[in-house]
Amino acid sequence: MGVEAVWWVGLAGAALGCLVLLKSVLIAHRILVHTLVLADMTRDTARSVAENLRAAAELAAVDSSSDELRDRIRGVAAGLATLEGVLGRLPGIRGSGVR
Repeated sequence: MGVEAVWWVGLAGAALGCLVLLKSVLIAHRILVHTLVLADMTRDTARSVAENLRAAAELAAVDSSSDELRDRIRGVAAGLATLEGVLGRLPGIRGSGVR
């Protein structure tokens, strides 16, 4: 009878130890799942940053092209202002001051 009591106490202690170990495993599993989710988010973020950096490099080329385009538009605007002045001095043209 005494041996059986010791055996039951040992079994209960082992079961309790297994429960503590199981709880630790569950905590570690949860941490690993959260780490995986964080790694996925980091990967997606890194891809987005890389895509934005590629786009920024392309925008530098667009910026230099836009400067050239802006200069050409200014030239056309100056030409149109000159043409407007010439047309404004012609008789019978609105805005010329002659009616």
